Amino acid sequence: MVEQDSRIEAFMPRNEKYAETHTPKPPWSDFAKMVNPAGIMIIVSCLDPRQDPRTFFGLQPGEAAIIANAGGRVDADVIRSIIGLDALADAKGGVTSVIVAHHTDCGLTHVKDEEIKAILKERAPAKNGEIDGLKFGEITDLKQAVIDDMEVVKASPYLRKGLKVLGYLFDITSGKVQEIKA
Repeated sequence: MVEQDSRIEAFMPRNEKYAETHTPKPPWSDFAKMVNPAGIMIIVSCLDPRQDPRTFFGLQPGEAAIIANAGGRVDADVIRSIIGLDALADAKGGVTSVIVAHHTDCGLTHVKDEEIKAILKERAPAKNGEIDGLKFGEITDLKQAVIDDMEVVKASPYLRKGLKVLGYLFDITSGKVQEIKA
């Protein structure tokens, strides 16, 4: 049996406090008015709670769309999200830049795909064949992972020509960001 996380009980009171000063957002139908005339910037980042690109890049709310997953890896689902947002914002220049932002001490530098698969096979032995085909994005070289993920974005035939693709590595100890060139 899974125990209830006591932190969840704090969500509703925190939301009530937030709602007191919340500024209403425009409806989706006004999306084009919300988009910066320079286009949309997307940051692909890790879901690790020790880092947040909004803070280490000093972003204001709404300044960038964030796509977060384990390791900040660029996969088919990330590309799908970029394509969708690009299509929705087409009238205002669409997606103009994608930033791949990984960080030091990422969990995917400490665990291999095969280790995760072994855990899953214990949990769901009837799915062994399906589990064998899964990829979790293990990282053996952080800088190379940033470069590899930048190349996945650049290689997509569905994204705009001229899309700016940048890579960064955030150091969770120093708080500094290093640009990674492909």
